[in-house]
This record gives sequence, structure tokens and C-alpha cells, in this order.
Amino acid sequence: RHERRVARSRLPRLPRRAALPAARHRDHRRQVTAGATAGHAEADARAKLTDEAIAAFEKKYPNIKIKGQYKDWNGYWDALATTTAAKDSPDVVQMDELYLASYADRGALYDLGKAKKYLDTSQFDANALSTGQINGTQYALPVGIGVMSVVVNTDLFKKYGVALPDDKTWTWDDYTKVAKELTD
Repeated sequence: RHERRVARSRLPRLPRRAALPAARHRDHRRQVTAGATAGHAEADARAKLTDEAIAAFEKKYPNIKIKGQYKDWNGYWDALATTTAAKDSPDVVQMDELYLASYADRGALYDLGKAKKYLDTSQFDANALSTGQINGTQYALPVGIGVMSVVVNTDLFKKYGVALPDDKTWTWDDYTKVAKELTD
């Protein structure tokens, strides 16, 4: 069986972001909280990596202590909404693309452009970096990017005389058409 991965660069990417709540950023305490999701395999792996990043940060900056706060997906968003309304949200939060504009529009996130002296974003891909922007203001940084792809069984295409798709230009309509050709 021969397979070919078809890149889906024209599909929307769903990166995770780290953001700084506005009110908490101005409170220069030495205890920092970081909120993230956990409770399933992917999130548990993310929590482990977050703990490793926290340990590395605390080793470099021993005068700053970070406390990770992990919740399951649904509980996380409920807790974040509640703590944000009470102006008691974690200092650094995981922010999904679906929620970024809502929190930024209500002034709940810090404008990271004000931290350029301390925050070097030059190594970020411009497209990935733009996912943390609302109306040109950088509120979040991507901490990972999910890339969608389609795996093609080339033997099946050959068997039914269907041309392989152009992996640089095809659309969801093209995908639907090819799927119908292969299943009818």
C-alpha cells in the first residue's frame, strides 16, 4: 500500500497560545500562576511539558516561583471566565483561538507589544505569530501549531483511475468531489 501525505496549508491552523491577563501583569508579585488544560492524554502530556518549562524557568530565575494550575477542558474555560471576571485569573493562561478575541476585546489581556524590551518574537513564523493578534495588537504567543493533513492511498486512486490531487491548490470542494469519485 502506497501512501502520500497531502499538505493542507490552505486550511486554518489551530495553534495554542499563551497570554498574559492585563490586570495581573501589573501586579509585580514573585509568585506567578500559569493556567492550562489537563485531564486527557494530550493535555496530560502538555501539562508535563509545562511543568518542565516551569522548572527550567525557576532554575534560571530562582527568585520567581510558578504554580501550575491544571483543569480539564470544560472546567478550565469556566474557571478562567470566573477568575477573569473577579480579576483573579492566572498570570499566564492557555488561550484557545476561539476565545482570544473575546478576552482581548474586554481588556482582559495584556498588549505584549508593550513588553518588546523583554520579549523577542523575531524567531516566530509571522503567520503563526499573527494568530495571537487581534486588530494588529499582539495579545498571545503560539506555543504550538496543529497542522492538518490528508493521507492518500495512491493504490486506490490508481485502481479507480482518479488523478491524485494537486496538494498545493485543492480545496474542500475538490476533496468532496474526489471522495465521491472514490466511493461511488
